[in-house]
Amino acid sequence: MIVDNADEIVHLFQRSFEAQRFRVTAARNGETALSAIESNPVDGVVSDFRMPGMDGNELVTRIRERHPHIPAIIVTAYANAVPATDDNTEVLSKPVSPLMLVYRMTEMLIAVDDVRNSKDQGGTSEQS
Repeated sequence: MIVDNADEIVHLFQRSFEAQRFRVTAARNGETALSAIESNPVDGVVSDFRMPGMDGNELVTRIRERHPHIPAIIVTAYANAVPATDDNTEVLSKPVSPLMLVYRMTEMLIAVDDVRNSKDQGGTSEQS
């Protein structure tokens, strides 16, 4: 899911993800994003930090109340204003390459999948 109140940013990010075969849902604000996620679960979220109403950090916090392991990337020109985050959240400073977003989200989704697979296999893993 891409969440940003700027239509041109949503369009740019959405096209970049879709070019790499991601299915993308877009929302223009946090409330719309939360509603959309309840009816159509998502695997990851890319959100602007400063948006009218709910900021990106609050959005991610509220998503995590119901979906604790969804990876999130918060994109902002105000990186120092974004509070410390957890392991499943990354903060990237603007300007950011749309391809970098795709790359980072792909890595985060793989990491979440690896954790799920490890738990499904009894939480053990071999080390070489």
